[in-house]
Amino acid sequence: MDIFAISYFASSSLQDKEDVEEFLWFARYIREHSVPGQFYGKTYHYFYLDGYKYWWMDATPEECDLINRDRAEMPAEKQDSL
Repeated sequence: MDIFAISYFASSSLQDKEDVEEFLWFARYIREHSVPGQFYGKTYHYFYLDGYKYWWMDATPEECDLINRDRAEMPAEKQDSL
């Protein structure tokens, strides 16, 4: 059995308008600076930073309400695509 130990940031937990705007900024940043990767046959866009990867699963950054985070180094074969 696979065990996934991920954490996430939910926009619904944000109270301040500035925090909501930063959340949307980060969702856009992830999409613009990501590399595609496969997970169970589906393609997601992963952004790697300081030993973590970040991604979301909605159609657009504006629809994003959850940003996932997991420990991961960027695979060597993906580094050339940046």
